[in-house]
Amino acid sequence: MAKILLFSEGKNLFSKSGVGKALEHQKKALDLNGVEYTLDPDDEYDIAHINTIGLASWRVLRSAKKKKKPVVYHTHTTSEDFRGSIKFSNQLSVIIKFWAKKLYNSADYLISPTNYTKNLILEKYVDNKEIRVISNGVDLEVFTKNISLAEKFRTEFKLESHEK
Repeated sequence: MAKILLFSEGKNLFSKSGVGKALEHQKKALDLNGVEYTLDPDDEYDIAHINTIGLASWRVLRSAKKKKKPVVYHTHTTSEDFRGSIKFSNQLSVIIKFWAKKLYNSADYLISPTNYTKNLILEKYVDNKEIRVISNGVDLEVFTKNISLAEKFRTEFKLESHEK
């Protein structure tokens, strides 16, 4: 069975973001399916799965290509979603788009977290690439129905049981 490199840079910075949560879910999915993986790009691996678009990600992509390893790229980042997110993001979004296009077009296979992102990537970023939509997911053990909290919410906001 193949060993997967799961690569994300800035793990501490992005740990609470969609990218960070996606990495957690990817590790859990591989564990549940008995698939061996590594987070270290210096380890041996058969397939590289990259989640971020920084310089370290580019180095991992180049290294994998030199070793003739397939590269799966998770298209979490678009310039359109980056715009308005932080100070100077609108100015930086042009660079983000250029860089993301370069990386995504270099990958062998793309995964998008939503249909919206898939369509955006197909329209504005890549030439003739197959993209599969796989949600970043929600941990159902964390987000479970809590009747007492629901009743408290309805009371506080004066909602009847039939109202949404």
